[in-house]
Amino acid sequence: MDHARPEYAIIVAILGILLAIGVPALKRGQFIVAGLCLGLAVVVFGWTIVAIRRSRG
Repeated sequence: MDHARPEYAIIVAILGILLAIGVPALKRGQFIVAGLCLGLAVVVFGWTIVAIRRSRG
């Protein structure tokens, strides 16, 4: 089994941190912090998908 590339591990860690901050903030009603973190998570995820498609293309 091949090992994951380090870049993927970094992206997963960034997404995990943003979600770990954003979801509890949303539950507490801190909509600005939650919106920023969840929005950044969506942007990072989208950018990652585009980068993976371009590298395989």
